[in-house]
Amino acid sequence: MNKKAVWTASVLGAAALLASFCLLVPRRYPVPADTTIGTRSIRYEDRPKTAAEITVARYFLNQITGDFKEMKKLLPNTELDRITLENEKGAFLKGESIETYIIRSITTLEREQYTGDNEAFSYPDAEIRARQENLKDYAVIHVEFYQKWNDKAESRAPQWNSGECGRNFLVGKKALDKNYKIYDFGMMM
Repeated sequence: MNKKAVWTASVLGAAALLASFCLLVPRRYPVPADTTIGTRSIRYEDRPKTAAEITVARYFLNQITGDFKEMKKLLPNTELDRITLENEKGAFLKGESIETYIIRSITTLEREQYTGDNEAFSYPDAEIRARQENLKDYAVIHVEFYQKWNDKAESRAPQWNSGECGRNFLVGKKALDKNYKIYDFGMMM
């Protein structure tokens, strides 16, 4: 074998090794930044610190940017999630959307916090839902936030009004998942 063939084989082998490594490494999402698009904006008074928290923070960001392709990546591919996504996209395209989010705090809850009697964090079905979804790794993320609907959405009387809110999210990974996904949205508080 000549030197050129050995060199080419080495380069191709290294490229194949690097490509296979890149496919196995979880995708790293950057921490979302404060963003304004037209009249819509999101501001983070608290920055997400873990991959699970970043997943939830990106969901809020995608609602402001209208990036439903990215939002889809944050949800499992279920019939309910597809319907929810299509409904949100339809409302957004009709001009009915959240105008402002201010993320006051984003926190990963300890088990005692979401299974206990503390009504501010209560999410007693989180573990049942995690077992139903067969999640190998999961966290309950609590977000305190301010939301303001635009006038068009407000005139249609949204289910949750503008104002201060809190919500828990069940975020997890199945055995073959590289990234966290939002498997359940807790009730608004």
